[in-house]
Amino acid sequence: MTTSNFKLDAVFSDVFGISAGRILDKLIELGNSDFDVAPLMHKRCKATVEEVVAALDGELSYAQSEKLKIIRRHMKNLESLQAALENLICQLAERFQPEMDLLLTVPTRISRTGAYLKPLLVQIAINMGRSPKHPELKDKYQTLKKRRGHKKAVIAIARRLLTAIWHILSKREPYNAELYRKADKPPANRMFTPEQALAFMRSRGYQIIEPREPAA
Repeated sequence: MTTSNFKLDAVFSDVFGISAGRILDKLIELGNSDFDVAPLMHKRCKATVEEVVAALDGELSYAQSEKLKIIRRHMKNLESLQAALENLICQLAERFQPEMDLLLTVPTRISRTGAYLKPLLVQIAINMGRSPKHPELKDKYQTLKKRRGHKKAVIAIARRLLTAIWHILSKREPYNAELYRKADKPPANRMFTPEQALAFMRSRGYQIIEPREPAA
C-alpha cells in the first residue's frame, strides 16, 4: 500500500478493520480512490472523511491489486474458519449451558485476558479493584491493598472469585454479592474466643508469631 502512496495505517488503527476493509475492497475493484469514502466508514471510526481521502492519494498497479486480492481472500478464509471453530465450541458447550448461565452472574466481564484460569482471575480481580459496580469486591481490594500491597490484594480477590465460582456451580445458585458484604462485617457482639480471634486475624492476612519460651 505504501508503494502505491496509500497510507491507510496513518488513519486506521487496524488496516483490516471494518472501515479499512471496505475501502480496500473498493480500491481493488476500481484501482484508484475515485469514490466516495463516507458511506464505507463505520460510525465508530475516529478518522474524518477528509483525513481518509488524503490518505488515499495514490494509484494501484496491477501487481499490487492482485496481491491485495490474495490477502483479502486469505483474511476472509481465516474469518470463515474462526466462525466455524466458534460454532463447534458452542455446540460442544451446549450441554453446559445451565452452568454457563450461572457463571455469567459473577462479575467477570472484561475485554481481553489470558488463556488460563489464574491469569483470567487475576485480570478480573484487577478490573474489580477499579470498578464501582461491585463495591463488595472493590472495597475488599482497597482494604487489602493498604495492608498487604497491590499484588497480594489482587491474588486474594482472585481467590475469592474462584471460591464464589465453586459455590455457584456446586450449589447451582447465582452470584450473591450480599453474602460477601455480610461476611466482611465484624461480629455484632465484638467478642471472640482466643481461637476465633487468631482465625479471624489469619483470614485478614496477619501472620501470628508464637511467643518464645524463656531460656532455662
